[in-house]
Amino acid sequence: MNGTTKGFFPGGRGIRQGNPLSPYMFIIQQEILTRMIHCSVAEHRFGQFQQGRGTSIIYHLMYADDVVIFSNGSQRSVRELLSILGQYERWSGQAINKHKSAMFCSNKIFHSRKRRLLRTTSFVEGHFALKYLGVPIILGRLKQIPQVVINKIHQMMSSFFWGELNGKDKKKWVAWKHMGMPVAEGGIGVRLLHEVQTVLHMSYKWRVKEGDIYFWYDKWWDNGPLINELPLVGQPLMKIKECRLSDGWDVNLLENLVGLENVDDILVSLSGPNSGKDVLV
Repeated sequence: MNGTTKGFFPGGRGIRQGNPLSPYMFIIQQEILTRMIHCSVAEHRFGQFQQGRGTSIIYHLMYADDVVIFSNGSQRSVRELLSILGQYERWSGQAINKHKSAMFCSNKIFHSRKRRLLRTTSFVEGHFALKYLGVPIILGRLKQIPQVVINKIHQMMSSFFWGELNGKDKKKWVAWKHMGMPVAEGGIGVRLLHEVQTVLHMSYKWRVKEGDIYFWYDKWWDNGPLINELPLVGQPLMKIKECRLSDGWDVNLLENLVGLENVDDILVSLSGPNSGKDVLV
């Protein structure tokens, strides 16, 4: 060895850190864990996490050695999960650091069950919102993108625009909030994401004038399109102007369409000048 004679050395298995094969071997090992989880779910031994209707079922997220596993929190599912992780530890030689592993529970779970699950797993209790790869994961329905996520995306956009040198971001001469202004005002015309989010969450509706909009499907009532609130009666593509008489609204027709209990609210929404084009406000 290195030009000189050496004695015997013990053989062993494994790959040294930095070996080009290391990441590939690690991915293969992680794929085994993925398949073990999927197999357990398919055999109904591991209860899946309750998710919204029509969404893709997610059992776990995995990036390198950061793993998030979703379960329904039953005692049976947790025992099955511990069995899977134990088998994976024996096969791979890796070990789970339980002091750095956390269990996040729904706020609807009973405290007695939570304590029992924590004792069973020996994990610490985690609290929402947690960050996974820098992105916050929250409990409940996400109505708006968190500001921390928007700031991170803006930072990435700014770094891409100004470029990098020797692996480091170049100096950003102008703040991104100014870059996001219209071209006429000195920006580059890229909309700021929080402004886009505000626009998308704004509630528009029609202000009825001539009534050349759909009675059932257009949003001109305060509660939204009538088709979402009331059973459809009559012609689906009927327009509001078809409910108008020469001296006002056809109250009898409106009662037949929306019912006596709703006709007053409808008339309030239809009140106002009836000349000119309908306006989206």
